[in-house]
Amino acid sequence: MRIFLPIVTVLTLPVMGVAAVELDTLLDMDFEALNKVEIETVYSASKMKQHTTDAPSHVSVISSEEISRYNYRTLTEALAAQSGFYNTDDRNYNYIGVRGFSTPGDYSTKVLVLLDGQRTNDNLFSSPSVGTDFVLDMDLIDHIEIIRGPGSALYGTSALFAVVNVISKSSKAFKNGEVALTLGNYGTDKECATFVHEFEDKSNILLSATRYHSDGDSNLYYKEFDTPENNNGYAKNIDNDDAYKLFMKYNSGNFTLESYYVKRDKEIPTAPWETVFNKAVDSLDERGVIRLKYSKELDDTLRLSTSLAYNYYNFTGKYLYEDDGIVSSYDYNPTEWVDGTIDLHYKQK
Repeated sequence: MRIFLPIVTVLTLPVMGVAAVELDTLLDMDFEALNKVEIETVYSASKMKQHTTDAPSHVSVISSEEISRYNYRTLTEALAAQSGFYNTDDRNYNYIGVRGFSTPGDYSTKVLVLLDGQRTNDNLFSSPSVGTDFVLDMDLIDHIEIIRGPGSALYGTSALFAVVNVISKSSKAFKNGEVALTLGNYGTDKECATFVHEFEDKSNILLSATRYHSDGDSNLYYKEFDTPENNNGYAKNIDNDDAYKLFMKYNSGNFTLESYYVKRDKEIPTAPWETVFNKAVDSLDERGVIRLKYSKELDDTLRLSTSLAYNYYNFTGKYLYEDDGIVSSYDYNPTEWVDGTIDLHYKQK
C-alpha cells in the first residue's frame, strides 16, 4: 500500500511515445497519425541524445510510469522484468544476471550501473547496488536506459554484459515537493520526502530523503542446519533490512551539482562463511558521491561535457564464530577515489 501526500496537487499526463501506445492502437492509426507518434530518445547508447531507432545498440527504456504501474520496489525488480535479465538473492544482496550468465561470487561485476551517467560500481569489489542498497529511491527515477551487450569502449570496466543508466527526475517533476509512505508485509515501511525550489536566477534544487525498514521473514528454515543445537534449522528474527538515503541535485545554467549518500544495514540469516547459525551476521554498506558536471552545446555539431566526482564506499561486516564460546570478527573496508571525464561530441549534419 502506498500513500502520497503532495504538498501541491498537480495532474500530470505522460507524453505519448511508442512504448506507451498499445499495439491495437498503432494498428488502427493511419499513416499521418503514425508520423506524429513520438519515438523515445536515449542518451546512453552513444553518449548523445538519439531516437531508439537510431541507436547502435539494443536499447530498452523503463519509464517512471512503468515503475509506478508495476510497483517495482527495487532496481533489481525493474531489470528482472526485462528480456534477457534475471536476478538472484542470497538474503544479503541482489545480483543481476544477463543472458544466463551470473557467476556465483561475482557480485554482478560484469554489469555497469550508472546514475545520471555517473558510475555507481564501487572500486573495491566493482559491484553495483541494485537492491534496497541502490543509491536512489525508485520514486525519484525518471526513466532507466538499458544497453545490452559490451559497452566498455564508451564506459570502461564492468560494462561487459550491459550498461544500465538510471536517470533521476528533475525538479520540474514536482511542484513544491512530495511526501510518500509505503507499507507492506513482513513489517515493511518506507518514508520518502522530496523538496524542490526554483530561485530567482532560474537555478533550481531538489532535495530528497528516504528511510526504509523491513523485519524480513521471522522464521526461515535451512535443512543443512536441522539439528537440535541449531534450533532444528530455523533462523529466528534475523532478516532485518534498514536503509537510509539522501539525494541532492542543483542546476544552474550549464552546471549541475549532484550528491547522494546511502547507508544500508542487513542482517544475514544464512550463517555465511561458517559463522554461527541463528545468530545475527551484519553487513553494512555506505556509498556517497559529490559530482560537478558542466555541459554546453558549442554549436550545431559540437557538444562539450565534463564532470569531476568524489566517491566514497565502505563495507563493514560483523561475524560471529564458535571458538570456546562466541567470538566476534569484524571486516572494515573504507575506500575513496576521484574520477573525471571530458567528452567532446561531434554530430555530423
